Amino acid sequence: MRKKLITSFLALFLLCIAVLLIYCCNLFTITYKIHLKDDIQYKNELVKSSKNPDYTVDKLKSIMGPYEIEEFIKENDKNPEIYTPSEDNLKKGIFNANFHAHTTNSDGKLELTEYLDLAAEYANKIAPKPFYIAITDHNTVKSGKDVIDILEKNPEKYKNLKIALGLEVYSEMGPVFKILSDKIHIHLLALGINPYDEELNEVFKKIRGKDDKWNYTSRSFESAIKLMSKKGLIGIAHPARYIRYDNVCHYETYIDYLFLKYWLSAPNNLKYTEGYYQSYDVENPEIIEYIKKHSEIFKINKTGDIDNHGKSLFKKI
Repeated sequence: MRKKLITSFLALFLLCIAVLLIYCCNLFTITYKIHLKDDIQYKNELVKSSKNPDYTVDKLKSIMGPYEIEEFIKENDKNPEIYTPSEDNLKKGIFNANFHAHTTNSDGKLELTEYLDLAAEYANKIAPKPFYIAITDHNTVKSGKDVIDILEKNPEKYKNLKIALGLEVYSEMGPVFKILSDKIHIHLLALGINPYDEELNEVFKKIRGKDDKWNYTSRSFESAIKLMSKKGLIGIAHPARYIRYDNVCHYETYIDYLFLKYWLSAPNNLKYTEGYYQSYDVENPEIIEYIKKHSEIFKINKTGDIDNHGKSLFKKI
């Protein structure tokens, strides 16, 4: 009798576990479908707001929606190797993500088509694994529009790329608690933007002028993050660089303040910081570790990124 009760209890326990697993799987599937629908809606909005009757969503399969971007960054928070273009990682196809690059639409040396062609060539080598990239030219939405136009004309050529539409915004903050003698330059990244957004176009048209030329004009940090937190997934670009460039005295106090300021300004939309930024080899290792520690405290995911400005796909300059 006792043995039968134990057997029945175990059977009931296993049945409960099975039901719970099925419930969790169904919940995950439903959640995934809802967010997938959001990304499809994002692409529909891109086509609609482009006002180009020849554009179709079917040709934008390489474009990443905000949910796909966020999930990828979250899944690879502790995986710096995918962001590191070392000789071994390139040979093995381990390197497959770079969410920070510039073209001649701002201060880069590669034309946008040149950069995409180089990226597509590498993507074809590591296929079926995609190569995840973002074009983040300074203070402009032009690159996003150009990417869409290029994909609409030849989607097959770039089928192994996954592209996040983004930009990098110049802003200024400070002086802060007397740790700075002057204002400090803050670069704010945004991914998953709509480059046809009327407000963004108006803002950057004023910054770049009638001839749409790139320049170093900055907004206040407060106004920049207030605008961009409504337009895309927010990221802190290369936080350690400001410490050296702007002669910050006490890096601990500065990083404490920077992360808190970002978090308070965009509590639901601060998604990542460049904890594995590829030019950090010249920075103080203690500063890098302090940044990574704060990423954990504020629950911000870490990305790597090259910050391309030169002619190479795998180097900054």
